Amino acid sequence: MDWPTRVKIAAGSARGLAYLHEDCHPRIIHRDIKSSNILLDDNFEAQVADFGLARLAENDVTHVSTRVMGTFGYLAPEYASTGKLTEKSDVFSFGVVLLELITGRKPVDSSRPLGDESLVEWVVRILDSLTLNDVDLTNGVQPGKSQMFNAANTADIRQFQRMAFGSQDFSSSEYTQSKASLSGRRDL
Repeated sequence: MDWPTRVKIAAGSARGLAYLHEDCHPRIIHRDIKSSNILLDDNFEAQVADFGLARLAENDVTHVSTRVMGTFGYLAPEYASTGKLTEKSDVFSFGVVLLELITGRKPVDSSRPLGDESLVEWVVRILDSLTLNDVDLTNGVQPGKSQMFNAANTADIRQFQRMAFGSQDFSSSEYTQSKASLSGRRDL
């Protein structure tokens, strides 16, 4: 899959997730954002699907306490450990989907060497060992596919990585701005 198609899928998925979190009243927390729950039409337009685990969150509540459910490899650590579900749980899961799009790897792959089975832990280890300016986003991409990346796209990728795996205080307005950045790309 070429890079513009991957960006298009990411943008469509972000629009769907933002709709659930910002435009629905009460808000909808999906609770199972993963690749197989993002459906694509013939034009690669993304649709968020499978609301079987979804929970409603009234506008005046910060979280929903619930039994932890979802798919291993996509669960936000704070949700997995506390059972407190927020939109950030979905955003973390969306970050895993983005990493899948960027790297071509599964979120959990037991055929990988010990310590590299978890995509998130592998990426965090790489990012921890490098400064942001040193990160080679082609590292880990399937062999022969590295030409799909170019400098014009790395800022968008880094912004989404920060949103999904970075600071805990990433605001919903920054999320919306990131979504708009990918959605408004002219080079798709």
